[in-house]
Amino acid sequence: MTETAKAKAESAKAKKAAETRESIVNVCIRMFAERGFVSTSLDEIGRAAGITKGAIYWHFENKDALFTAILSRIREIWDEEVLQPLSADGSPRRKLQQLFEHYEELFKEDPFVVLFLHRVLMDADDRFAPQVDKVFEETAGMIAKVIADASNRGEFRPDVEADVLARLIVAGFAGAHMQAKYSKGVTLHALLAELREAVLLRATIRRIGMG
Repeated sequence: MTETAKAKAESAKAKKAAETRESIVNVCIRMFAERGFVSTSLDEIGRAAGITKGAIYWHFENKDALFTAILSRIREIWDEEVLQPLSADGSPRRKLQQLFEHYEELFKEDPFVVLFLHRVLMDADDRFAPQVDKVFEETAGMIAKVIADASNRGEFRPDVEADVLARLIVAGFAGAHMQAKYSKGVTLHALLAELREAVLLRATIRRIGMG
């Protein structure tokens, strides 16, 4: 085999390996979102992905390594779809509006990404839940900065508690998607719209007795 042919063969092999790895990650995101990470076995993952358990081990040393790869992928998606609007130019109020819009778009386009994050927290495993919680901690931190900036600009009340309101938004996202998924007659769009208006109202209306 010539060097050129050998290089092509290695490139094709690497491409196939990358595609298989991506397929495993995508299957796992869906399965873990629906059934939970801890309760889903590698045998079940293999059957769903159309590969053997041995093939999974070829790509991932163990289930923990698989979780790390999945969370890394999800963090990239979350950062791009949800957090980037918070760091873009524009008024703080508009950033918060875009936050709700982009969260809804992400849920519509790839609901299992959002469900995976919340499912891991619901399972409350000591190894994995804290890692997912960091994603929401970072999100709440960025939201709090936007709210504090709005207060400093005079767009929001000066006494608004940025950290508390930011965590309320993050908690509201989780509650809204669970209600939309399991309750009939209510949509995520309607729930997020009400949550957004409630947050903005809370942040802008002054309490009685304030100057």
